[in-house]
Amino acid sequence: KLSAENPFGYTPKGLAFELLKQYGSGGAHLDYGTYNGAFVKALGEANVVRSAIGVDVNTEVVKQHQAAMPPAVRLEVIQKNAPLRFAPAEFDSISILGVIEHVKEQERLLAQLVRALRPGGLMIIAVPGQHAFSWLDMGNFKFRFPRTHRRVYTWMHSEEEYRHRYIECRNGLFGDIEVEKMWHEHFSVESMRQLLERVQLRIEHVDGQGFFQRILVNMAYFLGGQNGLMKPLIKLDSRCFSQCELVFVARKREECGPEQRSS
Repeated sequence: KLSAENPFGYTPKGLAFELLKQYGSGGAHLDYGTYNGAFVKALGEANVVRSAIGVDVNTEVVKQHQAAMPPAVRLEVIQKNAPLRFAPAEFDSISILGVIEHVKEQERLLAQLVRALRPGGLMIIAVPGQHAFSWLDMGNFKFRFPRTHRRVYTWMHSEEEYRHRYIECRNGLFGDIEVEKMWHEHFSVESMRQLLERVQLRIEHVDGQGFFQRILVNMAYFLGGQNGLMKPLIKLDSRCFSQCELVFVARKREECGPEQRSS
């Protein structure tokens, strides 16, 4: 069930919002890969956390949305692959939603975040699930069919925008994926469990959203939007199934000290 103050619906952010309310401590929160800060803004406005910081490598978007944050919530720009400046055990909870699948050095990134999390602290992780329709992920269209992708993207946006995002690759990203990775990865519950255990995170709960999402969202996109019949179908699929997107609730092991390694 979604609470009234949850603005994200049956999406990974919507699930993360509810899971943080249920499992979190309401303390200091970090959202890694926050983009425009919508998630931390909602957490602050609903008093789910006491304070929050959202960080992202997209300088333009962060600067554009900084002023819209409520009290005790702020956005910061970070540099790709640069060490995080946060103190050990600075946060009671951390979210990383739709980010890990874009990153090459996943374990290194998670280890840095775990270092900034207090022992017993909560981490919410959302990733694409590995399931029957993973191959329909539009995020990999640009890698499977690069020439077609360029023509379609240029037609929908502009040659200048394509050059900005996919040739110049500012911020070290090819679109929204690290240039070293060049693939939108999908995860099973077991592969995520192994990854999280290597950085001293113990999974407490697994949730998820959708099964036919790849089909329905692609149809809606090419039909000009999620309207008419498509929107309720997508919502129904999101509520009834939990394989397309996976959301993990994990805790830092109590025996991990604040000086845990970050490499």
